[in-house]
Amino acid sequence: MWGRRFLILAGLMSLSMPALGQGATTAPTFTDITYGSEKAPITVVEYASLSCPHCAHFHSDILPKLKARFIDNGQVRLVVKDIPNNAPGLRAAQLARCLGDDKHARLADVLFKTQAQWLNNDFMNGLARIGALAGVGPAQFQACMANRQVEDFMIRRQQEAGQRWQVMGTPTFIINDGAARVEEASEAKLFAALEKLGAKPAP
Repeated sequence: MWGRRFLILAGLMSLSMPALGQGATTAPTFTDITYGSEKAPITVVEYASLSCPHCAHFHSDILPKLKARFIDNGQVRLVVKDIPNNAPGLRAAQLARCLGDDKHARLADVLFKTQAQWLNNDFMNGLARIGALAGVGPAQFQACMANRQVEDFMIRRQQEAGQRWQVMGTPTFIINDGAARVEEASEAKLFAALEKLGAKPAP
């Protein structure tokens, strides 16, 4: 069983939140979390949601093995693209980007590791508590949740993943621009796909 089916996020666009940066002529972009060298012969793009338990499993249990086996030896580069699949995932993604690109990876890692603590019916208060531990005060937290630019970017990315790669759940791994794909957090399937494309595992 792989990731959850996506919920339609378009309805979230109608939330009565103040839009930041109105009048901008171009949509902002945000840096992805990456592991490994840009010169690696194999690039894996992971589409993940911070509210996806399977994604949390990948990042806590499989990613360390992927790094040791293929990333640290220069064979594979991993690019993590967050595509929220529900309201908690969207708000978690907004929090993860609250402190800027330089702290995005660390905060996303914390959100995956503490998923059981905040992913419930009271997820907004749970996220606020996680944010406070990371130095995000109440006013800043509210501003992050009201950041329409981040919200719009996340929703566009979710739509683009569906249109370009027919991503219907998380995690989905697109390898070398579609040469292979893995649609679950399976160490065996992911590593086999990498080796089939020529990745040489560390001894």
